[in-house]
Amino acid sequence: MHIVQPPVYIPSVEASAIYNHNHRSKSLHVKYVGMIPSSLELEALIRNGLKVITNNRGKRRSNDLINVEFKTKVRNSTDIVNTLNNKIADTQKQIAKLETMDLNKKRDRKRIEDKLIKKRDYINHLEQNIDLATHEEYEEIGLEKLRDVLYEYGFYIKYIDYNTGEILEEIEYVVYKRSTAKSRTGKVLYIRKSLYDSMIMWSRMGLEFRNGSEEDYVSLLAYESLVGSSISSMVKIKPENILVIEDAVSAFNLDVNIISKDEDSLVSKEGNTTIKQILWDGQSLLDESYYYDTKSMMLLRNHFFKSACFRSGVQRYLKDQAAELCFDFNTWKLSDMWGNVIFAKDVHMITTPSSLKFLKFADKIGTSAEMWDYWCDLIKSEGSLFGVVKGEKASRLGADEDGKPIQQMSYQYINSLPCTNEELGDLVKYELNYVMSLKNDLNAFLRYAEETSDITNSNQMMVSLYNHNPKFAGTSMFRKWKATEISDYVARVKMGKVKIRNADYAVLLGNPCEMLDAAIGKYKESQTELKGNEVYTKMFEPGEYICGFRSPHTSPANVLYAENTDSKKIREYFPDLSKNIVIVNSIGFPICQILSGSDFDSDSLLITNNPTLVKLARDCKDNYKVCYNTIGTDTKRYIVDNKNMAKIDSHLANSQLYIGQVTNVAQLLMSNAWDAVRTGKDSTQMWKQLECMTVLSGLCIDLAKRMPDLDVKLQISNAKKVENMMPYKPYWWMVRNKEAAKTGNKKVKEMKQNEKVSFSCPMDYLYNAFTGLDYAESNSETVEIKDLLLRAEAGKADNKQMHAIEDIINEYSNNIKHTHYRNVSNEEKKELLQQRNLLAEEAIASLSKRRINKNTMYALVNSILNSEVDNAKVRSLNLLFKTKNNDFIILFKKK
Repeated sequence: MHIVQPPVYIPSVEASAIYNHNHRSKSLHVKYVGMIPSSLELEALIRNGLKVITNNRGKRRSNDLINVEFKTKVRNSTDIVNTLNNKIADTQKQIAKLETMDLNKKRDRKRIEDKLIKKRDYINHLEQNIDLATHEEYEEIGLEKLRDVLYEYGFYIKYIDYNTGEILEEIEYVVYKRSTAKSRTGKVLYIRKSLYDSMIMWSRMGLEFRNGSEEDYVSLLAYESLVGSSISSMVKIKPENILVIEDAVSAFNLDVNIISKDEDSLVSKEGNTTIKQILWDGQSLLDESYYYDTKSMMLLRNHFFKSACFRSGVQRYLKDQAAELCFDFNTWKLSDMWGNVIFAKDVHMITTPSSLKFLKFADKIGTSAEMWDYWCDLIKSEGSLFGVVKGEKASRLGADEDGKPIQQMSYQYINSLPCTNEELGDLVKYELNYVMSLKNDLNAFLRYAEETSDITNSNQMMVSLYNHNPKFAGTSMFRKWKATEISDYVARVKMGKVKIRNADYAVLLGNPCEMLDAAIGKYKESQTELKGNEVYTKMFEPGEYICGFRSPHTSPANVLYAENTDSKKIREYFPDLSKNIVIVNSIGFPICQILSGSDFDSDSLLITNNPTLVKLARDCKDNYKVCYNTIGTDTKRYIVDNKNMAKIDSHLANSQLYIGQVTNVAQLLMSNAWDAVRTGKDSTQMWKQLECMTVLSGLCIDLAKRMPDLDVKLQISNAKKVENMMPYKPYWWMVRNKEAAKTGNKKVKEMKQNEKVSFSCPMDYLYNAFTGLDYAESNSETVEIKDLLLRAEAGKADNKQMHAIEDIINEYSNNIKHTHYRNVSNEEKKELLQQRNLLAEEAIASLSKRRINKNTMYALVNSILNSEVDNAKVRSLNLLFKTKNNDFIILFKKK
């Protein structure tokens, strides 16, 4: 393995703020919360002169790239003036409050007077902005036009020293590419103009795409970004050791729900059709000699290359076959898909065209064989290094008392199950017992708190204070914290995050024995190692039946029922596969259709032998047909330029909304369908629309790579028209989607205010099961926290230092408020969490530079404890704990 460059933090800025900076002379405050991760791209950027600054904490950052988000439009003068007037009114209230303060000490008066001066200056600044906005008569600019402008013309940023106002640097940026993580969010990377030409040519393998010809631009934008994937290490694989074989397809007939387009709308009809599945789509077999740890899968990236490479006895298999066929292994010649000869002794990796995305653009070189040679030469010129994105992972939730893995469900999984209230009760017994242990077993709760502690929460502080003196458990601060933590945990459970035992995610590996056989021309579809719904995984014993779920997951048709089996051949040539790999069969069995269009480029499956789930999975297999997609995709070609890039990215940004809407509509349909079934109503149309949504969700997920010949918005609208769907919403959905709930619920309005609306659907069964739980037993005496505080001489505190520390704490507290997330995507959650971590690190670093004596620390803690806001109180104390651990703890009495 090869060492990789550590990540570099970059600015992340809203597009509307950039526009105001360039066209309305607004200052721009830059936060370094974007990131160029450790990646092949970062290696190339540094080779090409990326300017990196390392601060005294070892954090690396650069202004040469910038992440731009398109979430807010550019506002017109009226909106701007209204907002500024509101800020003035709020600031005037703050001034009025400060002016009424009764201050005796001269130092305190001086500090308040300074604050008043700053706030009055701020009002003057706001009034000047109002005058400017009124005079200029600014027009509104929508997101699509804003994207067009910034993509086509780029922008500049003046970086300013916020202490002196000095302009440090002015950089001109041009649009560069999407990162792989942002392919569906509409966010995009811009790059310093002087770096663009060299980096875009490197990203596109030196191929020329800007000659006015039309290309598959959607795929180009997706595949040129593969080198930007975050990697943990690099592995050297020489192209001359790679054998490329043809993709194999299994075709078979099956009775299914056929989803097709009738004029402009999706329709579902039962029928028999031919299912086609690519056997090794996105996977490769890599010889075991390349693995140096317990991992058995490496997801690899390189130029226009992505593949999940599984730990395999490639060389042992070829040696055994040579002996069986009476060949001299050292001289045995194999042929790749183009007829190129490669010695069997040199084959370390077996792959297929589905992993070689550059073949889509073979016409830039000539034939596909010539493109393969071109790619090999390029990879060799860069050291034959492939980026390792990830491997399989065991559950982060750990294991139960018997050592069995614990994993959690999702609301989509749960709501798709044809279960009764009693079966749901059986499924959640473990979670229910765990919740009650958090409530009533203080040691269990403290273990949970330690396991979930991080730099921004107060868990470790609370645990440390309890260990220092168990009486701390009797304080109102501890009790409120404990109650809030448990309440938040139960709220997550109610929304589907239910833990189950003997369950974990496993990476899908498709028909690997057949892939080995295909490498030597021995593959026969009639001779397969696994049959039908058989799987092979070390997570469970042979002969056990299992249930499986994969996202996206929409309906009972997506639940997998399978039988774990043994295989001598798999054990022989794949002996080191971990428990988090599951081998599946896609020959004559619709595994990819059941799992919403899954492939084998590291897709994961939640698998379990939980008896209740296995029984329900069997019911799904027996009663719900596979949904088969017959909708074509648009391979529309575009001229490669910034204008068309903006058009494609705008479409993708809208598609992100569609994914959420399809999920919401599907779960409403699912809940209504179950309720109709239980209450004897006609649910036919609900099921038909749900089958259409099952296919539509997969189409939306793939919009980053291909566009369906379909009006997605219209299909969502059609689904919403299904009878009883919109007026009646399940209780769990109303709670999860609070904004939608504000619009009202007919069924809610028809009932008394204190009565609960509950559908006969799995998620409402779950919500009810965790509502109205018994209160926690209280075994600790009530204690005032100040009674546990050792007295010091607050009068001897260093007031100047104390006020400076309070300013740091208050600034941190104000900034952290803007990083809490609600109704945001997973990608945005990650960025907000990263921002929170950075804020905490900066505050801790600022406080760490200060030596705080015992009297000052006591005065600070005492002042914080006198504050009225509990959240701010805990957050402030935690910052002191994180910074001055021992000095903080010893202020309290020891048991």
